Amino acid sequence: MNISIFKSALSKNHALIDTEDFFEYIRLGRWKSEINALRTCLNDSGKDAYNKKKKLLFAVTLSGEFNGRTDLVEYSGLLQGDIDNVKNPELLRDQLSLDPHVRASFLSPSGEGVKLAIKVPQDPSHHADYFLHAKKYFRENHGVELDSSCKDINRLMFVSHDEDIKGNTDAVALEFHDNARIEGDEDVADAVCGTSADDIFFDSTQVFTDPSKSDYEKAEIALKSIFPEEYSVWFKVGCSLKALLGESGFELWDSWSSQSSKYNASEMRYKWNSISPEGGVSAGTVMQHFVPDNNNVFNQQSITPDHQLVPREKKVKEKRTAGLIVPLETSMCYPEGLVGDMVRFICENSRYPQPILALSASLTFVGTLIGRKVCTEDDIRPNLFTVGLGKTGIGKESARSIIKKIYSQLEIQGFGAEKVTSRTAIERVLSASPSALFLFDEFGKYIQSILGEKSSGHVRDVMTTLMELYSSSATTFFGTDKANARENPRFVISQPHANIYATSTPDSFWEGLTHTAVRDGSLNRFLIFSAEDRTARQLTKRVREIPTGLKESILRLYNLTENIKISSRGRTYDPTKFIDHHGEVVDSKTRYRTLINYDFGEITCDPDPMTIGYSQESLEIFDRFEDISLDRADKKNSTASMWVRASEHSKKIALILTVSNLLNEIPVEVANYSTNLVDALMKNAIQEIATHLSDNFAEKESKRVERIIAEYGERGVTMSELTQRTRFIKSRQQRKNLLEDLFEAELINYESRTSKSGKDTTFYFCE
Repeated sequence: MNISIFKSALSKNHALIDTEDFFEYIRLGRWKSEINALRTCLNDSGKDAYNKKKKLLFAVTLSGEFNGRTDLVEYSGLLQGDIDNVKNPELLRDQLSLDPHVRASFLSPSGEGVKLAIKVPQDPSHHADYFLHAKKYFRENHGVELDSSCKDINRLMFVSHDEDIKGNTDAVALEFHDNARIEGDEDVADAVCGTSADDIFFDSTQVFTDPSKSDYEKAEIALKSIFPEEYSVWFKVGCSLKALLGESGFELWDSWSSQSSKYNASEMRYKWNSISPEGGVSAGTVMQHFVPDNNNVFNQQSITPDHQLVPREKKVKEKRTAGLIVPLETSMCYPEGLVGDMVRFICENSRYPQPILALSASLTFVGTLIGRKVCTEDDIRPNLFTVGLGKTGIGKESARSIIKKIYSQLEIQGFGAEKVTSRTAIERVLSASPSALFLFDEFGKYIQSILGEKSSGHVRDVMTTLMELYSSSATTFFGTDKANARENPRFVISQPHANIYATSTPDSFWEGLTHTAVRDGSLNRFLIFSAEDRTARQLTKRVREIPTGLKESILRLYNLTENIKISSRGRTYDPTKFIDHHGEVVDSKTRYRTLINYDFGEITCDPDPMTIGYSQESLEIFDRFEDISLDRADKKNSTASMWVRASEHSKKIALILTVSNLLNEIPVEVANYSTNLVDALMKNAIQEIATHLSDNFAEKESKRVERIIAEYGERGVTMSELTQRTRFIKSRQQRKNLLEDLFEAELINYESRTSKSGKDTTFYFCE
């Protein structure tokens, strides 16, 4: 969940930060130097100087994302709690972190207080009520008083530094009822726990009101209908038993807890000792799951959670394998014209042919050849950014190697660079060759270097420059102004065509990105082509010469001047296959007007590109695809923005294929091909985002474990095999917790089978 972050209490402009990242930055010391200086100021110069300096700290609106400082955009469901002037803030921080409603508990900037992030329901209209309820709850249950100024929904929370920040990642919302008594000093146990302390000892047999029964016996009976699998329930019961029975409650809590699959005997005493008898949840919590019937008699009701860790036999889905993406059909990798010829040539000369990657490289190469020379009626240009993803050793380098050989042998312009480290370097390349192809290897590591927090400013500016160039292909790109403009003038490039073909392993590529790249539009400029595993090996010979036919086709598009034949490369198009929107057969001269004697002007200065038209049928196909794409882009999900440029991508590909076939109107079959191709690529990219992309370390580890389980397919993986593959996990308990989270999210399931040795073995698999 994003919240707003400001550079200081006086700042009106804000950026966005994920709440989990915010808490992690507090732990890692993102603002350590500022906090240390502030605490020194407090000790040396007093409170007034401290308060003045504190206003210069970064601050967030914990309760949500705001437009400015007042207009709420989205509510976070988190409430700020401040407890000031604490005698032992570290101890209080640790005690409050055990409360199931506390997402985070950490030391304040001064180091003399505690700040809380309290989970509340997702209804901003009741924010003030939530605060009053929380204020009473923490006073009643923990003996602390929350600062009343935190009731404001747009209250600023200053950043801090606390290596021992604690809290519950699965914090539960502090329940609130409209009729709850949140004013005054009267007893509000009902509002907090759902039942009063007396209710704990009453059922239909009235055993709980039997005076001959001890509190221990009554609690023991109550626990028979409560299952300890869910953390919030387990924790509340522990607090209740300690409040009700004191130390004698531990044995009962330990015995009851042993029913859970999460039970760890070695941790029970530590958890019990961390609960304060005076500061825990009230005793009535044990009975919060005993609901009254119509006769106001409290009937026992089992609360076994929906996600109790047992195999979901009734919900079992089809077992999922590691191949989450849908490979392109082979026929889609070999379109008609020069692009298809390039794909064949690359695959024929590859040790391990990868048609999908060859298609990606060929589209960008041909797009570079015709860059600044053609455009569509709606001014779409043939510049493409593509990324080819595949595991190490599957043949990703073949296409890049052959394209470099083509540039070298044919002595044509257009080869940009294999690595650039600054904005000026990119501008210099495009100034020399305005339509240029950048061939990036190890693109994942490159992305990490230019997007990393520790990267220098000129390196981070590389991605910004590429994004600007992508959108400047139909206009003029103005480079960076130089300090000594007379001796070193800025670059001004008319209609620049920067094209990218990059390769990377999936893990390396996605590791360098977060969901920010999806939301801000960086990633949707790229078309992602994902290769399958290594293909069959073939014997290849050294490419000494580019074949004559392929060489002529490349040079024809590179020069693009005159006398281009409709039956180029030995192919003749049958005009009888095509019918116009009136249902009439169109002759070849009308249907396929050739690119003859077109004057492109001085390409290196201010080009006047030839306009490629749409047939009526193709225009309808593109309009329909645009409607579908924009409808998907309007969905409320994290990957919706990937569809924003889908229609534009399909038109770029169609333009490249049309011109490579020496036509000046996009035919219906090309429109169908390009929209189907982009649709397939986008769906695969979104699937890979869901599989790989993470915004924090915990999510990254969870997805990594899920991918490992998926690799074993329908067979599943045993715990011993999984342990060997997940040695990067710090502890057995952490591995167990990860598996439980994946199970409760219904991403994995498990089943018991008898092995060859006759021993029952548990196999985990993805659903």
